[in-house]
Amino acid sequence: MYESLIVMLSGIIVYGVVYQFYVKWFDKNVIQTDPTRQTPAHMFMDGVEFFPSNRYVMLGWHWKSIAALGPVTGPALAIIWGWLPGFLWILIGNSLMGWLHDYNAMVSSVRNEGASLGPMTYQLIGSRARKVLVWFLGFYTILIFAAFLGALAPILINKSATTGAYAFGGPAALVSFFIMSLVGIGAGFAVFKAKVNVLVVTAISLALVAASIYLVQVVAGASINAAFNAAIPDPLTQQDVVLGAMLLFSFLGAILPLWAFAMPINYLGFYVAYFVIAGILGSSFVVPQTFQAPAFTTWAAPLVLGAGQGAFLFSFPLWPLMFVTIACGACSGWHGLIGSSLSSKQLDNESDAHFVGGGSMLLEGILGLTAVVAVAALPTSLWQGKIYSSLGLYVTGGAKYLGNIGLSGSFGIAIMSLMVLVLGLTLTQLALRFARLAISEMVGIRAFKNIYLTSIVASVLTYFLTSSRVTPSGMWGFIWALFGGSNQLLAGVTLLVTTLWLTKLKRPTIFTGLPAIFMI
Repeated sequence: MYESLIVMLSGIIVYGVVYQFYVKWFDKNVIQTDPTRQTPAHMFMDGVEFFPSNRYVMLGWHWKSIAALGPVTGPALAIIWGWLPGFLWILIGNSLMGWLHDYNAMVSSVRNEGASLGPMTYQLIGSRARKVLVWFLGFYTILIFAAFLGALAPILINKSATTGAYAFGGPAALVSFFIMSLVGIGAGFAVFKAKVNVLVVTAISLALVAASIYLVQVVAGASINAAFNAAIPDPLTQQDVVLGAMLLFSFLGAILPLWAFAMPINYLGFYVAYFVIAGILGSSFVVPQTFQAPAFTTWAAPLVLGAGQGAFLFSFPLWPLMFVTIACGACSGWHGLIGSSLSSKQLDNESDAHFVGGGSMLLEGILGLTAVVAVAALPTSLWQGKIYSSLGLYVTGGAKYLGNIGLSGSFGIAIMSLMVLVLGLTLTQLALRFARLAISEMVGIRAFKNIYLTSIVASVLTYFLTSSRVTPSGMWGFIWALFGGSNQLLAGVTLLVTTLWLTKLKRPTIFTGLPAIFMI
């Protein structure tokens, strides 16, 4: 019945209407943004945290900082309940709650001199509430760090049962990501220091990234992976090496200035993700797919966790676990952290807030829908009643859609593998940055004010949660559920704080108040 076309077309129409008539109306009539009011980026410009940025650069940076593995891992896991519940929640939740959460977190921070969620909680509620929030954020950021690295490390060393080759790009995909990161660092210096035109820098950078994907993954990928496998034959050691490389990348992102590392890398990552979204979207229109997954399975779906003799069957009820599982695809507390702690400090103009904050979240909804169509079009035998990799399903399904519009199978797997790394690692560097700040405040010891020490402590804790040498088989599923639950709770808290802020301004509160009650 060409469900892929129906799903993607519904998303475009609904989100387009929401942006044009709800987002813009709310921005103009409720928040009443003023383009002449000076933003924190100009008031406190220091070139490190506070600096004005082009609205399109901000869209790329902000979207890539909020759009992580959640919108693809969540819907891929939620397929156990059928494709329809996840599709409806991504569509409805985002339209009524998700963008409101993100936009209000950002614009309330802009109006409060760039204050993040913690200081705003102190101002509106009190010091005790702020302390509780800081402790919560400490555990939350470690959970999100572990959930994403725990999803990425196994897929990078996953091998085909028939050929023995790496199934999803392997270590070559990680090399390709690191090359993209080096290009991004160069782009950051070109734009922010050499003042080269951003369009010129973007065009050159994307050409280099495209060439590196082809040369590293398609041409030399098999050789790189074979050399890695020969040098490190033990699977557990392979996973630890890959995990260590990703921890090192995240460490650099946590300690270096935003403009020099995280911002340009995330900006380039936006285009990689955008290419995949556009490819799956275009394929859904040109060669629409009929879903093989059922629209609905059961209210309490079975999911196999663990491996080998340690595997066990766990029953996941749709309410509330489907909402927790999909997490970022519909409404995410992480987005409030990014909007209030980072992006609000680089917003050039108040009138950019609805474009960057609201628009980014609706675009993330489209990303979530690509996961629905990618996984639902695959045979149910790949996931039903067995252990499966949700990211592996997304890579396989996405490559199938890209293949339908002319991309070779090897290049499709290459770009999809890079895509999931972009989604994951561009966020883990920011998660570690927040974790070190939270740990520093939680411990309260002078030594823990050192950014290197706190970043190392957070990295070691994350290693113990994600390494297969330490963590029992099947633990990742529970870590993801804990992350999802805490993520939804944080979204509710953020909506509550912004509702109190609107109350203080004597503005209508029903738009954020009702979503806050639902999320909490």
